[in-house]
Amino acid sequence: MLLVTPPLLAMPSRLGCRLGPALLPRLLDKGAAAAAAAASVAGVSSPGFRTTVSDSDASTAATSSSSSASRSATQAAVHGPSSGSAGLGAAAAAAAAAGTTDVGLSYGPVGPDGRPTVITSTRMQQMHNVELHEILDQVGSGLLQRLRDNARISFEQARLVTTVLLESLHSYRRVESAFPPLLHDAVAYASRDRNMGGRDSERLQTIMQELTDMKNDAQQRSWSIFDDSPVIGEYLQELLSLIQDADPEVVLGHVLEFASPGQQGSYEIVETLVLYYQMETRTELRLLLLKVFGLLCELEPQLIDLLQASVLSVELARDVLVEPFELRNQQKTLDSLRLSTILFSQALAIPSSHEVYFNLSFMQSILGMVEYEAMTELEEQITDQACHLALSFNLLYPNRQLEGNLILQALRTHTGKAMSEKTMLLFNRSHDPVLRGWRKGLPRRPNVPNSVLKFMQDVFSSRETGETFLYTNDLYVIVDVLLREIGERSRNDVLRLEYMHVFAGVLRNTSFWEEPRRVSQIKSCLMSLTRIESTDTASDEEARDIAQELLLEFATKWD
Repeated sequence: MLLVTPPLLAMPSRLGCRLGPALLPRLLDKGAAAAAAAASVAGVSSPGFRTTVSDSDASTAATSSSSSASRSATQAAVHGPSSGSAGLGAAAAAAAAAGTTDVGLSYGPVGPDGRPTVITSTRMQQMHNVELHEILDQVGSGLLQRLRDNARISFEQARLVTTVLLESLHSYRRVESAFPPLLHDAVAYASRDRNMGGRDSERLQTIMQELTDMKNDAQQRSWSIFDDSPVIGEYLQELLSLIQDADPEVVLGHVLEFASPGQQGSYEIVETLVLYYQMETRTELRLLLLKVFGLLCELEPQLIDLLQASVLSVELARDVLVEPFELRNQQKTLDSLRLSTILFSQALAIPSSHEVYFNLSFMQSILGMVEYEAMTELEEQITDQACHLALSFNLLYPNRQLEGNLILQALRTHTGKAMSEKTMLLFNRSHDPVLRGWRKGLPRRPNVPNSVLKFMQDVFSSRETGETFLYTNDLYVIVDVLLREIGERSRNDVLRLEYMHVFAGVLRNTSFWEEPRRVSQIKSCLMSLTRIESTDTASDEEARDIAQELLLEFATKWD
């Protein structure tokens, strides 16, 4: 086999420069190798690329172009590759004519004698492996961003379009082994350099600077000198569009690193937007800001810590309590509830300065919103989101502890049943709504429990709330769900322990035993858990201990 340097054929010259030598091994298929060898000998090859061709192909190419090979060899010896000739191609063809195989040569830096250094194929491969990931990152990031800039589509849409195109090229027989496969990998796995944001990067910088300047403008300190809402609204709308459609790495880079002159520290623009929300009372601007905050929390969950500790959480609490079901306020109420749910979803302690706002009266108001008799779809969404906020807020308190838990204290005087119906529906579906986020959902932080399971554990941790939260028929539904979930979950599944805590509370602190059902199935379920071995995980062992305690505690009930 003979290693020669083929031309880029129809590959765009600028793309070829970006690809570099790391793409050589898979650049061209054997079907194009003979043409590549002939073109190489003719003096049009690119020293930066090579492929493998058969001896017969190279010999044919060398024979048909012997005069070109001679000229190319002479030029290469005198001028090197910079002259535009293909010294490597001539050398390869000559080697092929002489019957030499496995000659892999390329040019390195020019030596003291004015001639290029010859690099063997082994050394080239080592160089290629080092450069491959860097080149793929550059190709993938640059290609996607240029497509987005020119076609005005989202970053993910640009990725989809490019992937489909490359897959189509890959399926074409004559280019099956050419550059599409590696470009496909570049598009799919590139690390998306935040410095290659193109027009998106420019607009983000401009918008953030303009919003900051307007905030700092002396005329804006009263926020009522003139009606600037159209200008602010346009900037916020474009910012919202960029957060949704641009490369997330580019957006987060600017959110983290933007700093106005004379300022230092991270997330200055976030603090600026919080100040806008605090000072602005215009509903249309607050709606845009709520969406911006929600999407930013999905892109960077660490922002939740910053926003929850800021004045924003207090402003949201005020928003949800001021005429929440008035038609003009309904969308703002819904979005404020959604963002509040996100801010409390990570079980972060409330700053002491905020505790005066998140008191028992606030929790009673939230539960009252859950019970509101909705007449429209939007009103129904508000009642559902109020339920989700209660579940999210309950994460702040220790597990299965009534004292100090404002949600459980509010439930003691709560008379409606909508809260129990909504949580039962979520419990049956094994769905945690507080991680729904704004658009794509939120990750669960370590040691943060499922909000629905924790709420059920807390409710059934005492008879004071356990006996009044559900009707008797609802208790039977709860038992059915518990038997199903505990029976279907495998060992090492930590959620099985969480369901066992709920089961223990239902059996101990409700009226279930007044008219018990499915007693034999309950006993069988508990017996199966007692067979867990000590070599299993800690959660499995704890589930086994709870099962043994329940079997002993209700020994007279099983017969």
